Amino acid sequence: MADTNENSSPYSADPHFQQYYDQILASMTPQTIAYQAPTVDEIAQQISGYLRPSADAQIRNRQRSTVQQRAATDVDAASRGMLPSTWVTDYKNRLSMQENSDIADIEAAYRAQLLQGVAARQQDEANRAYQIAMFNAQMRQAAEESAYDRAGDMYQIYLNGQHSGGGGGGGGSQDAVFQDDFDAFMQQFQQYASGAMGNHLLNNPLNQPVLNLAGRTNFGGLK
Repeated sequence: MADTNENSSPYSADPHFQQYYDQILASMTPQTIAYQAPTVDEIAQQISGYLRPSADAQIRNRQRSTVQQRAATDVDAASRGMLPSTWVTDYKNRLSMQENSDIADIEAAYRAQLLQGVAARQQDEANRAYQIAMFNAQMRQAAEESAYDRAGDMYQIYLNGQHSGGGGGGGGSQDAVFQDDFDAFMQQFQQYASGAMGNHLLNNPLNQPVLNLAGRTNFGGLK
């Protein structure tokens, strides 16, 4: 694994190496995960979607119970000849008050479950976002380290071309000595670049010390 600290390599500060690194890194696409956590309102709506129907059903049942009790009270009072009666009216009012109290309890229980569910979901989403951020950071770091290693290989080939007299005249013996360096250059090029990035590397003036010598042999067939 490469150390991308600029002080870790004797050539990392060289603009030639930096341009190789930038080019190779630009050609790489780390496999990261795009993630957007839901908002609090979205979470609340989702949780309410499965809590609210149950609460509404409990309220309807409670209201139905009151209606039945009031009807039974009327029947009983009528059979006793108590209609109209202040006692019956008072009893029905107490039934309504008890219904309202019970419905308030149902609503309170619903809100408590909703708040608890939202809090738990928010914690889950925060953990998920953290894990994804860590994964993405690791993938980007791996890409940077890989680009650093590859740039070092390319830069070494560039240096070999310089030491072999790249950019100058040089005779047939120089071409023969340089052939191995050029082959290594092309092996690296084919391994690490393709398409538009490949053309960009081939046309980059920084590569001319290698390509100038190679052009007399087999570079022309690679354009």
